[in-house]
Amino acid sequence: CYFTDPGRIPTRWQEFVGSVGPGLTLAPTRFEWQPGKATKCRKCDIVRPERSHHCAICNICILRMDHHCPWINNCVGFRNYKFFILLGVYTCITSIVGVATTFPELVYSASTISQMFDGEATAEAVSFKQFDGFISSGETIFEGVLTLGEAKLKCKTLPGCKGFSFEGKPTDKPVKVYLKDKWDNWSTGWTSFKLENQ
Repeated sequence: CYFTDPGRIPTRWQEFVGSVGPGLTLAPTRFEWQPGKATKCRKCDIVRPERSHHCAICNICILRMDHHCPWINNCVGFRNYKFFILLGVYTCITSIVGVATTFPELVYSASTISQMFDGEATAEAVSFKQFDGFISSGETIFEGVLTLGEAKLKCKTLPGCKGFSFEGKPTDKPVKVYLKDKWDNWSTGWTSFKLENQ
């Protein structure tokens, strides 16, 4: 779309106009279709065939000009209609594929947000037991800086989470937490919370 000539008035048309000379009837320029009538562009000062229009941005006359598209920074005309339609089709297909591949994550996010607003999975409703020490085994399935309530909610909604650990004692301030998929506990200067009924 961007690199293809949208349809400048061809030189053979200019040669035809020169060979016909005054025998070519010119119609006055109007904002409507004038079938079978040539017109003269007021800006380019050239004779042009029917359905040709002057683009104020490109500053040329285009055969069967549809519009000047800011997305491709080019006119859409006789020679690049196909590419413009393909661009629209490919963009739609790409958008559909993008939404389809992210749909499971969108559903998960929407359900988590709705649970938060419905009060079904608030930090207070989640049952955790506090331990001194850290969880040493298993995989870290999430790591981030969260408040205690956010960490409980994240552990409750994250599949496979058995509990989480952080360094230090419980606080209202955000701390770096490690959510784990197994539970064991080693006594050190850390604090851990185990999700009950796991």
